[in-house]
Amino acid sequence: MPLTVLTDDQIRALLENLTPSELEGFRRALAAALHEYSVGTTPGGEPALHQPERISIHRPATGATTLDNPHHPPPPPPPQPTAATIRPTGAITLFTPAGVPLGILHASALTAFRTALASLCMIRLRFPAASSSTPSSPGTGVDVPGRKLAMLVYGCGEQAYWHVRLVLMAHGGKVGKVVFVGRGRRGVEGVVKRFVERVGGEVKMREGWEGCGVGGLVAGEDGAEITRVLEEEADVV
Repeated sequence: MPLTVLTDDQIRALLENLTPSELEGFRRALAAALHEYSVGTTPGGEPALHQPERISIHRPATGATTLDNPHHPPPPPPPQPTAATIRPTGAITLFTPAGVPLGILHASALTAFRTALASLCMIRLRFPAASSSTPSSPGTGVDVPGRKLAMLVYGCGEQAYWHVRLVLMAHGGKVGKVVFVGRGRRGVEGVVKRFVERVGGEVKMREGWEGCGVGGLVAGEDGAEITRVLEEEADVV
């Protein structure tokens, strides 16, 4: 589902054309929210959850003060057996230097990318410098001509995917093998498929990892001994 960002003019046009029943619906919703917030009770009469205090952040460089007025709504009613589980997703709001809202970004993939990017700052130290093409053997410090590095990754979600993806993007020509270890076969096969099938061949060639082997193991099914050996052989875990 695409994300729609409305401009101030578009919002104004929508509000200008509300029907009387739509306006009454908005009024009732706002009145109920204000009443709940003011008296500190939920519609069922129970005490409301503790409300966080207002936060202000002042930036001396610009002279701007940002006010954050958080509100913790009451918990939703228990889901019915047939109702779908609701999973709130974070979002990032972008502002112009003047403080005008510019856009909203879905935070799921971006958060995983940001975490992996921070890890890349440390992982890059494990890779040889650009002037060297002979990584050392794990645990020995001895350079092995022509040897490529091996990665062992625990997990199959977005975090695991982006950790490997950024390493291949930055050091693809120096990686020879990537192995994912997950708790379920479906997750393992899914993340491997993303690298094997969804990343195009031209991208792999450009980044230098067209010959890199990508595979996976299921913890508890494929043998702890195999995982132990892979840990000993891996350059990055």
